[in-house]
This record gives sequence, structure tokens and C-alpha cells, in this order.
Amino acid sequence: MHNAMIVATRACAAGVSRFTFRPNALTAALAAAAVLFAGQSGLASVAFTGLGTLGGSQSFAYALSADGQVVGGVADVAGDTEGRAFRWTSAGGMQNLGSLGGPESITYGLNSNGSVATGIGHIAAGQIHAFRWASGSGIQDIGTVGGRPSSQGFALSADGSVAVGGVSRAFRWTSAGGMQDLGTFGGTASSANAVSADGSVVAGSANTAAGVPHAFRWTNAGGLQDMGTLGTTSIAKALSADGSVGAGYSQVLPALGQSTSGYHAFRWTDAGGMQDLGTLGGATAYGFAISSDGSTIVGASDIPADGIQRAFLWTQSLGMVDLNTYLPALGVNLTGWLLVSAQSISADGTAIAGYGIHNGQNQAFLISGIPAPGAAGLLVLAGLGAARRRRRY
Repeated sequence: MHNAMIVATRACAAGVSRFTFRPNALTAALAAAAVLFAGQSGLASVAFTGLGTLGGSQSFAYALSADGQVVGGVADVAGDTEGRAFRWTSAGGMQNLGSLGGPESITYGLNSNGSVATGIGHIAAGQIHAFRWASGSGIQDIGTVGGRPSSQGFALSADGSVAVGGVSRAFRWTSAGGMQDLGTFGGTASSANAVSADGSVVAGSANTAAGVPHAFRWTNAGGLQDMGTLGTTSIAKALSADGSVGAGYSQVLPALGQSTSGYHAFRWTDAGGMQDLGTLGGATAYGFAISSDGSTIVGASDIPADGIQRAFLWTQSLGMVDLNTYLPALGVNLTGWLLVSAQSISADGTAIAGYGIHNGQNQAFLISGIPAPGAAGLLVLAGLGAARRRRRY
């Protein structure tokens, strides 16, 4: 599974090697915007860090603690073709969390301070099982739902006592109750991808009787709530801290005169339903994570120029911006990097973890100190908008 993902990302990397940014009106406009921004906020606080590997050639970040200090994901180890789940801190670097006896493991979720992790690991028999890892006790196989052969752990509550995930069935796990099957919309499969801070609200996707996945929001009192779609299918990937705001992506209907459709990132509220966040200009955008208050969303979207995904940041005031152009406008040096996907965000929205391509190799990254959108942020946005009107590739 990890290898298949790597193959797809390597294909993107091959395209990147033929794609070159050239000095033009874009860089001039961004530089001007950065100067304006620098006059009103401390750009020195915005930091970009490549997280390295476990001795191998590549790494991917999928999780970030709510405090923005701990990153989780998967990295190659020296002399091994498979990846291992990692936990990274600025003080300790990248820590190998081990495995469940099989060849590979991946961290997908962290609790609020990063002391507990969840993810997947191959077991000796070959199946994939969800794990829970905690400082001091190590990695623990938390089993499967109803005797099914596989499970995956995707997210944790703030204190790490509740884990959610799925493969064939969405589950909510506690140490006392084990795995609770959250059901479906009449189909056979579902997956839980996010959980509120207190562990009481879960979001993910569940198949209908026709086999079509719909995003869901689950509570113990109300069960599965269909969050709707922007066209056909939908998947919820993230929840705000109180579980009232969701994010994910949904397949949209084909545009007039077109035979195919893409996916658009969405922001969901119970009162307003799904808000289409659009794309960076290409056919697809995927919302992967949301801030604690539900105001900031990150993910990945392609652009028309080359179809290669770019990591994005979305807020109501900024709209969807490409981090590959937005961060340099904040004074961040991204030389040698293409940021492919923003996978997780801190509670306050000032830190983002994900992965990109650094000098031809996939590598996890952490961005910290991102300013809240405001008057200064809008100055940068104005520079981006002016540059886009004259952009050349």
C-alpha cells in the first residue's frame, strides 16, 4: 500500500524534473507583497523544516499534534525497502515506532501533544491491523472489527483514549470497549477518518446500498448522519475540535460538454451543508485537515499547467492558495522543494505538516509560525492575485 503510493508520487517527481520556475512577474509580485507583509508582521517566525528520513531515501508526513510540535508519518529505513511509522520532534528528530511483526507500519494520527499515535502495521500473517502507540508502552495491536482480517487506525481524540479508523467497517475504539462497528448507509463498507477532541463525534465515509460512498458524521445518540455530496460521492477526512465543522472532498458532476468529473475540497457545517472550495485551477482538490475552530483547511490540488498536485491552504479570506507560492511571499525559502500535499494542521492553524519533493526525493515537511489571515495576509494575497494574471510557465 505504501509502495503503491510511492510509485504514484515518483511519477509526479519525474514530471517535476522537467518543470522549472523562471523569474518573471510572479516572483516580482510575490517579492513586493512580501516586503509589504514584512512591514506589518514578524516573518522571521515562519519556519520551514524538511524532516529527513530514518536512513532511507524518502518520508511522508500524515499527522501533526494539535500543539504543532510533533509530526507522524512513514519513512524508509536504511537497507530496507519498506517504511516504518515515525514520530518526529525538533529535539529528538525522527523516532522509529516499530511494527506489529510485519514489514511495514505507518503513523496516520496523533493525540493533542503527540504522546500517543495510531496507524497501521502489517502483522506476521500478512494482514494489516490498526495500532496504538504510547510513550512508555510502545506499539499495540488493537485488533479488527467483528473478526474481519484487516483494520486501519486514522485518528485519535485529544487525550489519545479514543481511536477511529476502518477498512471494511468504520470503528471507534476504546481500551475498555474495544472496537465499535459504526455501520454503513446500507452498503458493505465504511471508514472513520476523523474524531472530535473529546472522542464523541466521528466522521468518515460509508457506502449506500448502491455502493456509493457518502461522507458521514456520527454521534452515539444520532448514529450516522449523511453529510451529502457536491455531485456523486463524498468522503469526510477531518473534524473541528467540537465536531461541528467537517472537511474532505467530493466528486462533482461533469462540466457542461465534458464527459469526466473531478473532486473538489469541501467545508461542511450542519446549518450550511457542503461548501465547494473549488481547486487551484485543475480538476481535483482534496481537503485533508482542518483547524480546531474549523476556519482553516489544508490539502492538495492540481493546477492546469502540468497536472501535478500542490499543497494548498484555504481560509474564508484567502480562498485556496498554493503553498508553493504563498510561503515564499511570507519569506520562506523553498529552493529545491515542490510541496505536493498538506496532510495535517495544528489546532490554531499556524503549523502544517505534509510531504513534498526535495531535489527529486519525497520528503516530509513541517511549516510553523504561519500568520492568521488578516490585513497583512490580504496584502500577500493581493500580490498573488496580481501575479496570477501575468503568470507564465
